[in-house]
Amino acid sequence: MSGAAQIFQTRTNATQVCSSSLGRHLFKWYSLIEDECCLLLSCRGALPPTWRQEDFRIRKLIAAAEYPLLSKDELRLRILDDVLQATLDIITAMADGLSTVPELNRATGDRRAEIIAHLESTMIYIINYVHSLRNSQLVMPLIQTFEVGFPWKTKHSTCCPDLPFPPFRFAYPPAGMIFICLEAIRLYVTVHLPYTWALTRSRLSSTHQSRRLE
Repeated sequence: MSGAAQIFQTRTNATQVCSSSLGRHLFKWYSLIEDECCLLLSCRGALPPTWRQEDFRIRKLIAAAEYPLLSKDELRLRILDDVLQATLDIITAMADGLSTVPELNRATGDRRAEIIAHLESTMIYIINYVHSLRNSQLVMPLIQTFEVGFPWKTKHSTCCPDLPFPPFRFAYPPAGMIFICLEAIRLYVTVHLPYTWALTRSRLSSTHQSRRLE
């Protein structure tokens, strides 16, 4: 991963790579590998965040020009690809948050307070990003669903308990990947955010106690 990032930065730049279809696909391939490595190893990405920001900016410019020219089926596929890339862009923030967690075991005093504050703001940013993307004008029509009922009820009503959610299908099945990604990110942050807030409360409590002793 580090070697590929070094080649990117020494041989080209973000604008040049993301300005062609081949370059954007190459960068997406790299981003998927970087995301997996960063989440598994709890480390930051090898490329600066400006690369993904430039990819997102160029995709928006191209989308504004090309979306009106596409057929309905082509448009949905194109939107699906762009939205998936926008969804995965938040992985860099998740990796950044994860990379700060090991520092908590070594940090003390003001440095520990800074790390906790940074981690908390990162988690809140991710939740807001996911909520905004899921409720955007592009994503909402893409992940529309309809209920399908319980077709097995007549045969297995005695042995199959009700599902904890109403079964549904996506009007556009490929968009299920977007739904899964957004839900996975939301659940990941939902699990970690209460822990961060608990650390924050503990930090504040310790600070108040120290002041009383002084």
